[in-house]
Amino acid sequence: MAVEVIVRIKEVSSGEVRETFRTYPDDARAQTVKFHWTDGNYGCDCNRHIFFHKSDADDSDIVCSKGRYLVRVEMNGEVIFEDIGF
Repeated sequence: MAVEVIVRIKEVSSGEVRETFRTYPDDARAQTVKFHWTDGNYGCDCNRHIFFHKSDADDSDIVCSKGRYLVRVEMNGEVIFEDIGF
């Protein structure tokens, strides 16, 4: 069994919000999922850009940074993390 995590990603420049889903093992803890979206690989704008655009955009101009995309992460129907300003 797996845990589905809903992530809403906001592009700050446009204000547009899109939704993506990530699947974690059923024994995943909220702190692990939160880490992925804060200090882990998904915390950087370059990866958030890919999730936001679902790889439909030209990725050649992606710059690793923070703050261009904000996230709200929900696990089991509960918000476990939300970037300030989301």
